[in-house]
Amino acid sequence: MFALAYARNAYLKEHGELRGAWLEADQKLQRYLAASQRMQNRDGSFATDWFKSTGISDEFNERIKYSGHMLEWILVSLPKERLQEQWVRVGVQTLCYDLIKNAREPSECGPLYHALHALVLYKEVTGSESSGNSIPVLASRPNGVQAGPIMNAPKPSAEAYPKPIQVQQPPVRT
Repeated sequence: MFALAYARNAYLKEHGELRGAWLEADQKLQRYLAASQRMQNRDGSFATDWFKSTGISDEFNERIKYSGHMLEWILVSLPKERLQEQWVRVGVQTLCYDLIKNAREPSECGPLYHALHALVLYKEVTGSESSGNSIPVLASRPNGVQAGPIMNAPKPSAEAYPKPIQVQQPPVRT
């Protein structure tokens, strides 16, 4: 889903409008965004069975595995104005809380990477540092909030989505 959203954003930036397969890709993303919101757990974490069914875990690595991956693609898929919706903020807040609460626990590299990358994306896309919405403030224990149904999503425009990141190759040592 992350790759699909990333490719859609790059196409939208280049062409300004979604047509054909790109419009179908966006519709697929919208369906999965709605499913993610519906399957979000009451504590803000994301379902542990991807899009098959709901599920919650108390195990740290499981929680950051699913919530980290889900938030990564959600943050790239949603237009900027939707990133302040309560279900997204509660998901970010829960992930922050889980990471802080379990800071001394061993963690697997993959889940930890995706969880941290999701938080970096959130900070970059929302401009949380400049707006005063810092990640540490989000790390307080969230109240048990159940996400509601997805609202009417706005028609996508190129300016609404995060810009593709330019990857720089490391210098070659000789």
